[in-house]
Amino acid sequence: MRVHLLLAVTSVFFLSSCYQKIEVIEVDDFSNVHIGLKGMQSDLYVHVYNPNWISIKVESAEVSLSVGDVDAGDVWLKEPMTLVARDTSLIHLRVETRQGAIGKILMQNIGKMFGSGEIPFSAEGIIIGKSWGLKIEVPVHHSQNLVIGK
Repeated sequence: MRVHLLLAVTSVFFLSSCYQKIEVIEVDDFSNVHIGLKGMQSDLYVHVYNPNWISIKVESAEVSLSVGDVDAGDVWLKEPMTLVARDTSLIHLRVETRQGAIGKILMQNIGKMFGSGEIPFSAEGIIIGKSWGLKIEVPVHHSQNLVIGK
């Protein structure tokens, strides 16, 4: 019994010391953007490289959408996926504003709507994965000006 425990602890220690961070290569701009009275929906794609010798199962995302000071919505993983070992992958995230957020955004940015119409949207947080019992976090940061009202 002690041998199995020692083997398990040694394996976890070895894997965690050999683990390399997932590299974010690029975050594409918001795509398939739909803005209306019910809010904003969009897709966000994150290109990553897994430099490890083991695959990683991506299970969720803890990413929030903000516009200035307004906590505007949520970003979640479209579907669970696997980051193949020593390869690049495309993670598909879905973006959606909360009910009533678009009204707050428009009120706070009314001057911009009559000017350029560009309003800065930001998505920030982490994508969460697991492999061999280790929790892996991939940081996501993306800002983009979207045109509203023109």
